[in-house]
Amino acid sequence: GNLFEKTQRIVYLSKYISEKLQLETEKQKMITRAAYLCKADLVTHMLGEKEFTKLQGYIGSKYALISGEKPEVAKAILEHYMPKSKDGELPDSIVGAVVAIADKIDTVCSIFSVNQIPTGSNDPFALRRAAIGVVKIIDKFDMEFDIFELIDKSYSLLGKSDNKNDVYEFFKARIIWYLGFIGITYDIINSISHISFSNIPDTKRKALAIKKYKTNKDFEKLVIAFKRVSNIIQDYKKQNPVVDETIFEKPQEKELYLQTIKLEETIYPLLQKKQYLQIMEELVRFSGVIDLFFDKVLVNTDDVKLKENRYALLSKIRKIFLNFADLNKLD
Repeated sequence: GNLFEKTQRIVYLSKYISEKLQLETEKQKMITRAAYLCKADLVTHMLGEKEFTKLQGYIGSKYALISGEKPEVAKAILEHYMPKSKDGELPDSIVGAVVAIADKIDTVCSIFSVNQIPTGSNDPFALRRAAIGVVKIIDKFDMEFDIFELIDKSYSLLGKSDNKNDVYEFFKARIIWYLGFIGITYDIINSISHISFSNIPDTKRKALAIKKYKTNKDFEKLVIAFKRVSNIIQDYKKQNPVVDETIFEKPQEKELYLQTIKLEETIYPLLQKKQYLQIMEELVRFSGVIDLFFDKVLVNTDDVKLKENRYALLSKIRKIFLNFADLNKLD
């Protein structure tokens, strides 16, 4: 489409992000205005005839001030091109940050939708830089929204669906790169990779919580215990098995079951509140009960009914853990 159509899409996406972030009305108005004007300088003689193309955004901000626009709007016109390199400066204002994200998401989705997907070192439209910019800006401003839903919105404006799943994977790869860039080891990233990375600040907080506890000796015991659980039931395929507490043979079975119910009642509300450090504390406390169970109970007993019931209990534990992380993947 033409530049005006792109501008319309940026305006729509900027409004969508503003509403998701529940920004105050005045900020939303400035974002919408900045989005509407952000590409206006590209059709002026100063830029449109290739005289000073590197001044895009800068010229627009100056024109905006001369035209009586608010300083925040003018600044956002300049900032929406940031970052201009992989390690470039990020926007300082929330107004500029929102418009920058909207512009870059539209660019990536538009180019993917016409099959111009980066391959190897070939990235003529600098889509990797744009996507990394989006991830960094979202993290800097701690923006709590679903980036995959934003991609869906962008595609709906384009009226296409071509390569949309590739865009999800493209951004997920950039998020993984960024987590590594800020010091999260690959095994930690891998342990949460089965859970959606769509909320970037939330993903980062979870990874940092695991990183904080990873060197704790009690946590190391928990990882060992969970790996024992996972290894024993790795071939167990029953979905939502029911634990029959009436056939428990050992007191440690009943204790593990009661503590599992208690853990379940504690963990899920904490997950809803995203209180990951507290979750880590609860899981570490739980590891002692698992150890005692394995010390006193033979899981793979010859009694098939007892063995199946013990598998069901361990499967329940594994499911609770996997809602937070797969500790089996930690080194």
